[in-house]
Amino acid sequence: MHHNMRYFSLWYVFILFPSQINSVPSTQNENLICADFYQYACAGWLQTRIKPDSEPFWNVYTETAHRISQTLQNILENDTFTNIEDEKTLYSACVHRSDFTKELKFIVNKLGGIQQTSLKNTRYDYILHIIEVTKLLNIHPILKFHVKQNELHIERGDFIFPELFLSQPDKYNDEISIYTSWIQKSFALLHAENAETSFIASIMRGSKYSKTSATLAKEIVDFEVELVKLKRGKLVKMPQMKLRKYLSLDILFGGVDNDGIKDIYIDEVYFESLRKLLQITHWRHVSNYIIWSAIKDLSRDVSADFRQLSFEVDRQLIGVTADINRERECIDQTINYLGHQKLQENFEIITRQNHKLIKTEVTKLSGAIRETYLSRVKNNEALTKKTRINLMKKIAGVTFEILEPSVKQQPNEHVKLGKNHLINLLRLKSSRFESELQKLVRNNSFVADIQWPGNIFDVNAYYTPAQNAIILPLGILQPPFFEVSKPAAFNYGALGALIGHELSHVLDHLSSNILTTPSDVKLFQERGDCVKTKHESTAASNENMADFTGIRLSYFSMQNQQENDVQTENNNELFFLNYAEMWCEINGNESKEILAQDEHAPVAMRVKTTLESFPNFLATFHCEQNAIAASCDLW
Repeated sequence: MHHNMRYFSLWYVFILFPSQINSVPSTQNENLICADFYQYACAGWLQTRIKPDSEPFWNVYTETAHRISQTLQNILENDTFTNIEDEKTLYSACVHRSDFTKELKFIVNKLGGIQQTSLKNTRYDYILHIIEVTKLLNIHPILKFHVKQNELHIERGDFIFPELFLSQPDKYNDEISIYTSWIQKSFALLHAENAETSFIASIMRGSKYSKTSATLAKEIVDFEVELVKLKRGKLVKMPQMKLRKYLSLDILFGGVDNDGIKDIYIDEVYFESLRKLLQITHWRHVSNYIIWSAIKDLSRDVSADFRQLSFEVDRQLIGVTADINRERECIDQTINYLGHQKLQENFEIITRQNHKLIKTEVTKLSGAIRETYLSRVKNNEALTKKTRINLMKKIAGVTFEILEPSVKQQPNEHVKLGKNHLINLLRLKSSRFESELQKLVRNNSFVADIQWPGNIFDVNAYYTPAQNAIILPLGILQPPFFEVSKPAAFNYGALGALIGHELSHVLDHLSSNILTTPSDVKLFQERGDCVKTKHESTAASNENMADFTGIRLSYFSMQNQQENDVQTENNNELFFLNYAEMWCEINGNESKEILAQDEHAPVAMRVKTTLESFPNFLATFHCEQNAIAASCDLW
């Protein structure tokens, strides 16, 4: 996702007076309350926001992310903060980076170079090539080696281009052409410095074995299209002896003792499909694809010309008219590679927040919503008792990670950083993969109890099924999602509904061990069909179902917490208004199909269908005439 930082002058308004940026529905739009509550709630926000040219869309989440980034930029560029020397070194080198085209060419040649020959090469080992690139750059072409819960997982790698386009190349011929051109132009840029000895010159001489850059680019794209088609299976545990059929761990660990690694899981179905594909694919195509993955990974940090190529692809695919701001890009890299701990401390100071108090209050909020969920499952007599017990065990077992990881981490603290940004990146990337492998060592101090999918400044909330954990980063604990000084209804309406949403995901994809009878299975199926009908969709998205459940859990939890307080209609109105306002969005690129590939419903529909099927919303605003006939409420 693109971000820029051209609103730095508004920093004090956003940070010191956050309550002043919430949209206030106009009384002139009261006729929209029942007809279109999204438009009613978001009218003020939409009228006062302008989508930045570098953003494909602009919403409350991206606005909050920009606000956080502006604060971090202030910290990194301020001489007052002296405890973040490494962070400042990396950030400064990134912002003031030089042209590293020659260095990239050297790296590419060390990795084997761009291959043009049509001759066979029986000595080429794609596993070795993948591991070499992975250990250097921590990227995963074709195969992915990563660690989860002290287990080594080996499965399908990451694609370079969006899977949507690669899976239907005939339908998305224009997008495939854009991708092919990007590769071709990148190759030309890489070898354009010395025309006499360059790649361009060699292909123009018409050597018997040489290939044009267009041909090589097409071969890479065609190979990635074939990769998308490969079958995938479940990860299965595999002893090292059997694993040697596919690869030797000695290659991955570089001679380091790995006998203690007991839990290795691979996707054997994918491995077999890949093996068959490689038997009919020229080694040049595979090698060049791996090389291209390295070029693409580094390209935006190499030169202005390479960044321009990357931007042109984004411009054509997602409709942005300006490139991502360099400072924002460098802030993201600083957080990604050096962690959050020191930056968080300074963030707390500069925003005048009390993170300990925030964590305490959000812990209470999360616990209250979980208790409401447990109570409603327990009292649902439509389900068998055994199923209810199973569901309650799953919900009760959820771990909440709030604001920051429970185990402090300072990754890459031993990496020496300097003024050369490319060298910094190479050291950090290789160290990151080495740290991944170190997680396999039992009781390693760098291993968090819960592995986060992002960092603490992410404006998002996550449920991780493998760990049965809900992660609420500091980024989502900012206004307008949560504010300690605000009324409970404000916080329940936004953050509370998100917590309820993630708790709903705990019961996604339930197995027969949990749903113990056909009648229980039927009840869940009917609930999914109900949501599908309301969203006029062919699929019952778990995201849509989580919206329906999440707002109910938060609302009823708020009611339970206020049993001893005076309950007013104003509290209910504030709850629903803040729920709707957190989905306000400007989308200037509705026609870009890549942006529509999301399980979540469009924001306006998301608010409309969720609220119009909720009797308590209808009663609060006297909109009973707008009630959707059937209720999707399972709890």
